[in-house]
Amino acid sequence: MSVLFPRPVTVFKQTGGARVKGRWVEGTYVEETITGRVRHFTSYEIASLPDGKTDIGHVKVFSNDPLNISEDGGDALGDIVLWEGRYYEIVKESHKPQGVIDHYRYEAEFRQPREVGIAP
Repeated sequence: MSVLFPRPVTVFKQTGGARVKGRWVEGTYVEETITGRVRHFTSYEIASLPDGKTDIGHVKVFSNDPLNISEDGGDALGDIVLWEGRYYEIVKESHKPQGVIDHYRYEAEFRQPREVGIAP
């Protein structure tokens, strides 16, 4: 597997949360470095997003490394990518088995650090 022109990308992976006295307590984040590429969405990709999602900030992440995806309506958050000083949560994945350049393609949405519990 190989991503074309890979670079180091900082990712925060959440350790498992747990229920404490009946209440959900989020896990903590562990910083890791993966190899991949991050790109802004194109204007075409932004136009194809559902209403209400077009102005929050989106990026694409290409990597050989599997990342965790947020569970829609669930307790678990997706991995957080730090890129150009902003935090993006992984929300969608598509695996691209293309033979020569086999990789994962992720979509990530902008998050404020307080939304995900990461102190800047």
